[in-house]
Amino acid sequence: MNIYNLLNIKRLSNIDLPSAKFIETTLNEIITPELNKIGLENNSYKYLWTKNYNSNEIKPIIRFSYRGLNGNLMIGNNFKFIPILNENGSFRKNSSTLHLFENLEFFDTKNKISLWNDKFFKKSIEKIIKTDLKKIENHLNSYNSIEKNIEIAQRQTNNNSFQYDIRFPNPKYILAFLYARVGEKEKGIKILQEFLKENKIKNTDIIEVLSKIKSTTHNKELR
Repeated sequence: MNIYNLLNIKRLSNIDLPSAKFIETTLNEIITPELNKIGLENNSYKYLWTKNYNSNEIKPIIRFSYRGLNGNLMIGNNFKFIPILNENGSFRKNSSTLHLFENLEFFDTKNKISLWNDKFFKKSIEKIIKTDLKKIENHLNSYNSIEKNIEIAQRQTNNNSFQYDIRFPNPKYILAFLYARVGEKEKGIKILQEFLKENKIKNTDIIEVLSKIKSTTHNKELR
C-alpha cells in the first residue's frame, strides 16, 4: 500500500504541488527540530542537515530531495578524505556530498514522501518523523567508523539493485578509498582501477590521490 492509498487520495484533481516555500517551511517546522535533538543542524543548505566531522573524518548527512510527486530522504556519510570524481576525470572535494548513503525506502518501504499537495506532504513528513526517525538515528550512530562503512560499501557493491549501479558517487569508488584509509591500499587501488576501466575513465591521477591517503590504525566506533 503506498502513501496515496494511506492518505485516501480519490481524484487526480487533488494534485496541487506544494510550493518550494511551503516545502522549506514545513521541513523547518517538522524535521529540523527533531534532527536538532540528535545533533544535526542545517546551517549550510536548506535541505541538508549535518554534524561536524568526527575523529575518523566522517560527517553524517541527511538530505531531502524531490522530483514530481515524490520526495525522499537520503541518509549517510561524507568522508573528508574522499574527492568527487567527475565524468571527465577531474576531481574535487566537497564536504556536503553524500558519499555513501541509503534512501528512505531502505528504512521503511511503506513510508513515502508525497508531494501530491500541501496536506499530504505535511502528513507524510510527520509520519516519517514518528515512525522512522529512531531507525535513521540508529543507522547514523552505527556507522561512525571506517570499518562499518566498508561493510555498507561492500553490501552495496555486491548488490544487484539498479539504484546502486547508477548511484553517484558509485559505492565501488567509495569502497576503494575506504580500504586505503584502513591501510589496505593495494586492495583499494585494484578496486579503483576496476572502477575506472568499467566506466571508461582514462584519467588515472585519482589513483595517486588514493595512494597518498594517510592510513589510520584506530578507526574504532565512537561512543
